[in-house]
Amino acid sequence: MLHIEFEFRKGILFLRLFGELTIRTLHQLKEEVEDIIENSGIYNIVINLKSIIRIDRVGIYGLYEEYLARKQEGLFMICNSDSPFVNGFIFDSILGREVPIIENEVKAFRYVTI
Repeated sequence: MLHIEFEFRKGILFLRLFGELTIRTLHQLKEEVEDIIENSGIYNIVINLKSIIRIDRVGIYGLYEEYLARKQEGLFMICNSDSPFVNGFIFDSILGREVPIIENEVKAFRYVTI
């Protein structure tokens, strides 16, 4: 199960993900995010994985695809998870090597607005 919270702050879309980002839930994230981005015109995105308890390779690749689609238009960052398992999985992937991973939303906000 995946729950998504959205918040807009000064041209930044913050996505807070709760639960699992896996092959079963990735379609939900893509549908909701694409609709919001298309309707809002926002290009800077911060994805908060603090409350993700499980992620698989499909979930990581889905985030990486979003990064590739958005990197020409704006910033795309990830706030790190509290789960050592999720962190290890992310850092060992292409996502962890190419996408900026910021400690928290406040630091991400400062990074974008500087």
